[in-house]
Amino acid sequence: MSIQNSIDSFLQEFSQYLTRQGITITSAAADIGITRAHLSKVIHGRTSPSVELLAKMENFIKGAS
Repeated sequence: MSIQNSIDSFLQEFSQYLTRQGITITSAAADIGITRAHLSKVIHGRTSPSVELLAKMENFIKGAS
């Protein structure tokens, strides 16, 4: 699996996690420390996330579980 495929898979899982947990993009973005617009663009593939942002998103899921 390529790095881009891994990132795309993670972003899909992140989006599904938010949906399952009833967490809004606005709320997740605030907890992660970025704007809602930026998180939305990342989730929908309109901008690429930095490694730092991916780590924050992963920590968000781990911390919320």
